[in-house]
Amino acid sequence: MKNKKNCDLIRDLLPLYADGVCSEESRQAVAEHIAGCQKCRNMLDKMGQHISISADKDVSAVKAIRKKIRTRQIIIITVSALVILNLIPLLMLFLNMDCTMNYEKYNLAENIRIEENSEGLWLVTTNEANNYIFYLPTLSDENGNHFGYDESFDADKKIGYGITLKQKRITEISPFILSYSQEQWTKLADMENISEIFYYDDKTNTEYLLWKTE
Repeated sequence: MKNKKNCDLIRDLLPLYADGVCSEESRQAVAEHIAGCQKCRNMLDKMGQHISISADKDVSAVKAIRKKIRTRQIIIITVSALVILNLIPLLMLFLNMDCTMNYEKYNLAENIRIEENSEGLWLVTTNEANNYIFYLPTLSDENGNHFGYDESFDADKKIGYGITLKQKRITEISPFILSYSQEQWTKLADMENISEIFYYDDKTNTEYLLWKTE
């Protein structure tokens, strides 16, 4: 009965408390009671007024919340660091993969050519084309099939020698493409029964003629 009487007294004070016109003594009595009485707290909520728990409990609650926030932040930072550490090797692997130099992007029509002298045939590169790290050779037959790409390639009917320039992917995506105007000469392998040399874009299966016998 004592608790019920206390609730009856507090509920009589709730309208005054909600309006902020009760005495300091009554306000403290309401606050202490509300902190432990859910029913009276619900009634106060319906009046549009929320009560904070006691100062000691406020401090404890704030500390608990801050601890949870710090713990969550530490977890997020730790997980993020682990993800980044695992992604770095993958990113470096991706950036160091080789890829085909695009014929039009690097203006290879102007930046590569074939020269012939007493020593044989040479691949001559200049400007952006000098960014290639190696060239991948192929052969073509009379039917347009390519060695290493088409299963139906016929070696007995080979007529062309193809060159695909390869560069690092980091060079491809970098906004700062180095350009070396000095010519770079690379000796090509001696091939029999070859009547033409072409640049081969292995992404689009496209040939660009560079040299042909007269």
